[in-house]
Amino acid sequence: MQYLDFETLLIKPSGETLVAYPPGTKTPQPFAFVLNVSGLVDCDSLEIIPGQILRRANEEEIKFTKETIASLLPKHSSGSLWETRGPKSGLSRFVKLPKRWWRYFVIEFSGGNQDVEFLERALSVAPCGLEVGFIFSVASFKGSKLPVCMYRLPRLFQSLSAMSYAAGTVSGLAKAVTKSDAEQVRKIYSRLAKHDNRILDLDRVFKLVFELMDLPRFSPLQVLGYFAVLESILTHAPNPDDRYDAITRQIKQKLALLNKRWKPPLDYSAFSGQSHDKVWSKMYAYRSAIAHGSAPNFVGELSALGNAENANLLISEAVRKTICHALEEPQLLADLKKC
Repeated sequence: MQYLDFETLLIKPSGETLVAYPPGTKTPQPFAFVLNVSGLVDCDSLEIIPGQILRRANEEEIKFTKETIASLLPKHSSGSLWETRGPKSGLSRFVKLPKRWWRYFVIEFSGGNQDVEFLERALSVAPCGLEVGFIFSVASFKGSKLPVCMYRLPRLFQSLSAMSYAAGTVSGLAKAVTKSDAEQVRKIYSRLAKHDNRILDLDRVFKLVFELMDLPRFSPLQVLGYFAVLESILTHAPNPDDRYDAITRQIKQKLALLNKRWKPPLDYSAFSGQSHDKVWSKMYAYRSAIAHGSAPNFVGELSALGNAENANLLISEAVRKTICHALEEPQLLADLKKC
């Protein structure tokens, strides 16, 4: 087993927390706690990336997880998000699940170098939408091995808040993970490991994405941030003397090109048959309303979008797909940005 370097971990981006335990502390084997898995489809475990296995947590991992959550966010320490089933209708009550059905799932680091940064990046843009709450691992420091726990408290708080809010709905936010989901994560992880930032700087993009995850789910600032991320990948500073070079026009044209390459393409079914151009014109009207502090009017000017949820899901999905394509064809995205 290769260990993380403690001194490297200390140089973490703003908002990252690293907790080190004294050498010899009794702790579980290294793992990442995944917040939002409801179950695995047709299997007991999945290799989510090479050498790292997604499975149900064991007794020791559940105990460590509950203690960690309790120390950080006591409101969620009861385990209700993972130990109960939400209502099947508006009149139903929450049901306590048998222990064998609890939804504590972890990614077990079964060998090799635990590249936690690439793991988190891959999961942040993978279609399955899995979220890591914290990562427990082992770091080397001057010949000693230190158990360490890594998390980003604002992101953890916002994720648990969103899950608590959605727990009272029929669908909730938990995901049933398939073999296809795991395959997509592995593919993204592999591309991240090979990506050359000299062609297209994605370190900066992922830094923005992680900072947005610290904000309340689909808050005005987060929504504006998604537009900013999309523009940072696809657009150049417009020529003030050329109205055809405007940011909105660049986004519409470049997304139209990319959307023809995506399988599946962006889902416009919620927009009553509106064209790509019409939808994105209205999306930028939505952005403008938020940026200028006015309430978006989904009855009048923005009726083509239907509601804020439709617009928010579209902009977040466009960002996710664009980042994934930047990993697949970085030179294409670098060229698109210039034109």
